[in-house]
Amino acid sequence: MAGMNLSPAEIGGIVEKFAEACRNVPSMSLVNYQAFCDHIDESFTVKNLEKYPMRQVNDVPLDIMNATRYQTCSKRLTDEEEEELHGVLTRIAQVCKIKRILVKPVFDDAAANKNSTLSVNRVTANQFKQALNVKLGLRLTTSEVQVLLRKFDDNNDGMVNYVSFANLVDPPEQAFDPYSLR
Repeated sequence: MAGMNLSPAEIGGIVEKFAEACRNVPSMSLVNYQAFCDHIDESFTVKNLEKYPMRQVNDVPLDIMNATRYQTCSKRLTDEEEEELHGVLTRIAQVCKIKRILVKPVFDDAAANKNSTLSVNRVTANQFKQALNVKLGLRLTTSEVQVLLRKFDDNNDGMVNYVSFANLVDPPEQAFDPYSLR
């Protein structure tokens, strides 16, 4: 359900909250899906906003819509894996700096591919490996690729968060200052 892994108890709680007696068979209960959707929508907007466009809308709570959620990866590996990961990321960053290439645009192309899953800021593990080895020309071992996949598959769904990877490899973007050219 929308990439969320709910426990049976959580699903039961949702069913219980939105259960209603069936009109035709009073002994049967049904889930009022419309009420469920309306409740979810209230988290993000005001009902019937298209009819009343001047109505005041509250700001979205930051814990629901964190704008930087794709830019970092909070998944923690073992100390040995983190040490190996640091070495791999350092080596990739050095190679990319010497070759003067950015990794994010390569992954943006892979994510926009017609055969892609079209997940926001994510590519499949195979797309990730192909971009690293073929498109970027990095010679990574199987072990190095596996530690990258373990770290950046932050939802454990087989999709790799390439934006958080690129933020650690690519140099930070700097604003262009035309006066610095003098």
